[in-house]
Amino acid sequence: MITIFSGRGEDAGWLKNIRTNPEFVWVRYGFHSFQPLVKFVIDDIDKLDIIKWYVTNHKRSAKFLFGWNPKTDDPEVTNFSKMLNTITIIQLL
Repeated sequence: MITIFSGRGEDAGWLKNIRTNPEFVWVRYGFHSFQPLVKFVIDDIDKLDIIKWYVTNHKRSAKFLFGWNPKTDDPEVTNFSKMLNTITIIQLL
């Protein structure tokens, strides 16, 4: 499974293309290519779980993408409500 975040939410051109034509999405990983099932994560609880997992397991990337500070920010007490409303999360299965 590949999880993709759209920091620009629904305004990203590539996201509009995926919404319009999910059957044309292809993933290349090394020498392998496959056509994934495209799943838009819409439930806030699911989105929150993914965000918490990401900031916990990918601290450096989360700092770059979200401004997350792993030294001072705590995923259990941080209010992610603004982020839940602005980002779009897609899973490629």
